[in-house]
Amino acid sequence: MSLMDSLRQVFGGRRGGQNGTPRQAIRLMVSHPVRMRLASTSADQPALLEDLSSTGACIRTATVFHVGESVVLNVNLAPTLRFEQAARVVYVLKQQSSYQTRCGLRFMDLRPETRIKISNYVAQERHGRAYGVQPFSHGAEPA
Repeated sequence: MSLMDSLRQVFGGRRGGQNGTPRQAIRLMVSHPVRMRLASTSADQPALLEDLSSTGACIRTATVFHVGESVVLNVNLAPTLRFEQAARVVYVLKQQSSYQTRCGLRFMDLRPETRIKISNYVAQERHGRAYGVQPFSHGAEPA
C-alpha cells in the first residue's frame, strides 16, 4: 500500500464539506461576536461567529439549537458588511470542554446583493491575511 493510499484510508479521503463533497463557497475563519435567535422569537442571544461564507456560517453559542431549526443571524463585521439573515441549522456539535455548542448554518433566501457583499468581504480578508495588506475600501472611514 502506498503512502497516499494509507493517508486516504486514515483520513477517509474527505475534502471540503463534512460529507466529503467540495464546499460551495470559500470560508473565512473569524472570531467575532454576533447575535442570533430562533426565527419564531424576538429574543436575541449572543454567539461567536467562527467562520463565514456566502452560503452559510459556523457559530458557537451557549444556547441549544437543533438541526433543522430556523434561526436569524445578525452580523455586524464592518461598516460595509452588516446584515440580518435567515438560516437553517444544518449541524450541531456539543463541545466536550465547555458548555458551548457549535452550529453550522446554511443561509436561506439570501439576497444577491448580500451574497456579493459577503463574497467580497471574504475575498478581501483572505487576501489581506495572505499578503499582510488590506485593500482600501470606498466606504471606509478615516481613523
